[in-house]
Amino acid sequence: MDSLFVGKPLPPPRATTMKELNDRRFKEFAALKLKEEPIDEPADNLYVRFAPPPPPKTSSRFNAQDAEITVLSSDNVLFRLHKANARVTSGGLLPSQSSGTEDAFLTLPEPAEILEILFEFLYPDYETDLERLEFSALLRVAEAAEKYVVFYAMNHCTFCLRCASSSSPCSFPQ
Repeated sequence: MDSLFVGKPLPPPRATTMKELNDRRFKEFAALKLKEEPIDEPADNLYVRFAPPPPPKTSSRFNAQDAEITVLSSDNVLFRLHKANARVTSGGLLPSQSSGTEDAFLTLPEPAEILEILFEFLYPDYETDLERLEFSALLRVAEAAEKYVVFYAMNHCTFCLRCASSSSPCSFPQ
C-alpha cells in the first residue's frame, strides 16, 4: 500500500488516563453545558446571528482578471488591482514584506465608496473629480490617501481641502 505521507508513520492514539478524565477543567466544562439557559429567540433570529457572512461583492470598476492584489473593504466588497500600479502610485498600500511574485490579499477598514475613489488614483485612465464630493467624504478620502500614501490622491485632496476651506472658488490648472 502506498503511503501518502513521507517519513515515519504516526504512532497509534494513546489511551486516556483516569487522571485526565477526572481533570477539573472537564468537569467545569460539563457543568457549564448543564447550566445553559434556554434561548427565547425565534429560529430566524438565531440563523441571522450565527449564519456565515454573505459572499463578498466584486467592484465593477476594479475587477482586473490578471490582478495580483485583492482588497476587501469593510463592507465586504472585493477590489482586484494590479501590483505594478500600486507600487508606482503609492508608498503604503502594499505590505513591505510583499515579494514581487506572490499575490496579496488585503483587508482594509475603509468602506467601498472611499476605496473606489482612492483606487481611481492608481490608474492613469480614470478622471477623478473630488470637487463633487461632500466635505465629510473628501476628508475620509484624504485620510485614506495619507494612510496608504497614494501620492497623487494626497496632492489632489490637499488642493480640494484648501479650496473648501477658503471663501473663493478654486479651479484646477488646465
